[in-house]
Amino acid sequence: MTNLAEKLDFSGHTISCGIDVHLKSWTVSLYLGRQYLKSFVQSPPSVDGLWNFLLTNYPKARYECAYESGFCGFWIQRAFAVRSISCIAVNAADVPRTDKGT
Repeated sequence: MTNLAEKLDFSGHTISCGIDVHLKSWTVSLYLGRQYLKSFVQSPPSVDGLWNFLLTNYPKARYECAYESGFCGFWIQRAFAVRSISCIAVNAADVPRTDKGT
């Protein structure tokens, strides 16, 4: 019997993270290009926790993140920048909504 172990390699791909930031949790949605991958709640919220999740599940990918600016300021953006992850804080009014939102 041959045991083959395949290692994940997302080289050349970009994983996009949309983060809905709240005080006690973050809701994170992940995309590979235009393809939806998954959403999950991260509680307690942590840049290190999300960083480790991305490295473990999507190794060697390029990561980019966006979150809604607001009460938390720009510390999240700076923390991702230290880890060489492109991260932007966007204006809440510029975030597109579906027809289900009011």
